[in-house]
Amino acid sequence: MTASRTVFGPGSLARLRDLIDAISPPLVLLVTGRDSYESCGASGVLTPSLKKHRVHRLEAFRPNPQIDDLDQLLSDDLLKSARTGPPPLLVAVGGGSVIDMAKLLAFMAPQTAKPREIATGYCVPDQNAWPLIAIPTTSGTGSEATHFSVLYVDNIKHSIVHESMRPAFVIIDPELTYSLPERLTAITAMDAFCQAVESYWSVKSTDQSRKWASTAAAMVLNHVDRAVNEPDPASRAALSEAAHLSGRAIDITRTTAPHALSYTLTALHGIPHGHAVVLFLGPVLEFNAGITASDCHDPRGVPFVLERVKYILDLLGASTAAEGRKFLDRKLDSLGLETRLETLGVTRPVELEGIVASVNSDRLRNNPRRLEPDQLRSIVDSIA
Repeated sequence: MTASRTVFGPGSLARLRDLIDAISPPLVLLVTGRDSYESCGASGVLTPSLKKHRVHRLEAFRPNPQIDDLDQLLSDDLLKSARTGPPPLLVAVGGGSVIDMAKLLAFMAPQTAKPREIATGYCVPDQNAWPLIAIPTTSGTGSEATHFSVLYVDNIKHSIVHESMRPAFVIIDPELTYSLPERLTAITAMDAFCQAVESYWSVKSTDQSRKWASTAAAMVLNHVDRAVNEPDPASRAALSEAAHLSGRAIDITRTTAPHALSYTLTALHGIPHGHAVVLFLGPVLEFNAGITASDCHDPRGVPFVLERVKYILDLLGASTAAEGRKFLDRKLDSLGLETRLETLGVTRPVELEGIVASVNSDRLRNNPRRLEPDQLRSIVDSIA
């Protein structure tokens, strides 16, 4: 595993000029959001930094990478011509969807097989990704720290995984998050918190991943209220660091049941990813606290899992899992985030059943306590 070279701190975006000058790529593919690139202030800094390089901007895609959007971007004439010469450099400036899409472009462009064939397992990749510099403008996904990316194919979430997908360089400039509105700040922060908690109790957790995860979770809890309600440079910087650490943690462990249950809410009901995930965190916390020898999925055993759960409860200031769940509900309320599916427009029995039927099995296998379909439905019903 090769870690990305990371530059962190307010104003660090200015370092990009020297970085690109040193690489001197034949082409810079600049992957951004439609509006966020200007609104976050990145455009004003990067336009002069990129002036002496050949730059082509790619921005026409929806949130949560879709196979159709990826195929459309890959058909870009300039991108296609880049396959025949020295590899271009991709620079991703945006939130998790932008960075995920940039990682997909960098990885899929040089492959012989088509993206759909790779995503669905019919073909294996035969090339490494093109080099990528990732610059997050939100404090949530940690995508800049991972070697995988989400891709939705026919509304089904797939994880594209390859060591070469990890960005070569990362620039984390908290100043790029200053323009985030309150709700998006809350949603992305709780995404980072969920990643940290899930990584901490994942069956794949290690000493290192738990160190990063526990630090990230504590930082979010200590700074999210101020970042949402009275943002200042210190709270913004803390959330940026927490998001990156949570990304480094899940790069080792992946996520678990809350993420497994969340994807349909995003794909079919338009609920932002971080919000969809945190809806399930309290119920799964309560479920995992009831682990027994017969349903323990972690080879390190029940006592080990319960120690991980206790740490999370201590972090929440709770003595029981029920109290921990109530704390999380109150936290979401205070951040202006809904806690029930009904208030988000997901009410029909067929919709609730659809969440269970489409649960992501890969993420579910990382959960320390095994979940059966009736238990999954109980968790869904509990927040309906």
